[in-house]
Amino acid sequence: MGEVGARRCVSRRAALRLAGFALASPAMVWLASSLAGCESTPSGYSGPTITPGTLTIISPVTWPPFYVDTGGEDEGLGVTMCETLGEELALTIDAKTCASESEVYDALRAHEADLGGVITRPEEVPSGILLSDSIMPCNISVVSKGALREQDLSDLDTPETTIYAVDRPIVREWIDSTFHELHVIYDADPLAVLNAVRSGYAPFCVLTRPEALYYLNSVYSTLTEGLMAVTGENFAFAVLEDNEELLNAVDGIIEELEDSGEIASLEARWFGTQLSHQ
Repeated sequence: MGEVGARRCVSRRAALRLAGFALASPAMVWLASSLAGCESTPSGYSGPTITPGTLTIISPVTWPPFYVDTGGEDEGLGVTMCETLGEELALTIDAKTCASESEVYDALRAHEADLGGVITRPEEVPSGILLSDSIMPCNISVVSKGALREQDLSDLDTPETTIYAVDRPIVREWIDSTFHELHVIYDADPLAVLNAVRSGYAPFCVLTRPEALYYLNSVYSTLTEGLMAVTGENFAFAVLEDNEELLNAVDGIIEELEDSGEIASLEARWFGTQLSHQ
């Protein structure tokens, strides 16, 4: 892996043990703002960036657990990963957000960003774009008050059944391919979706697995992941295909975090379980 990640600041080690980072600006969603220098940080990346000395990252993944607004210090898995990249590569982070993965790819092609944080399947990445190693899987969770079977879902696929689902593209795609008759109410607020099940308005609801497990671990202890559906989406970083030097540097950091157990520790902190090892 070379020099990338060979040494770390004590501050990052301590923060990773707590499984969260504070953002310098609360308005900066899940991406970190400028990082302070550290004498022990190696110059891990010397290749070109959109702005010299700056790693510009764009992403639509701005919801828990990737970004968590705590009312004071903003935390989350996305915050942690971007802080880590900036520190390991000895680059300042420039944060940008957008509404969809397609906007990420457009920004990369237009040389408006170096990296894009996306949730997608590798086979769905458009030509001209390369995907980093997976940071964690992002499957589907069907949340209910008890365990479910595939047959239970089939039995409930009737016009008389109403369910709630978080309004995310991967959730809509899974629902469209799984059900044919039931009524679906989409809501951008996962709390509203989960409350529908807790209050008895719906037999189950559907969320992305990271956010479902985050809320089940931190808020909704009376509900359970009744069923998990493997869809193949992963949280990863995207780069232009002619920027393999940056991709290799990012992959080296991800590999190091996996080998050291730090990603597993982050998952256990935010989800109460390890997504990457199931």
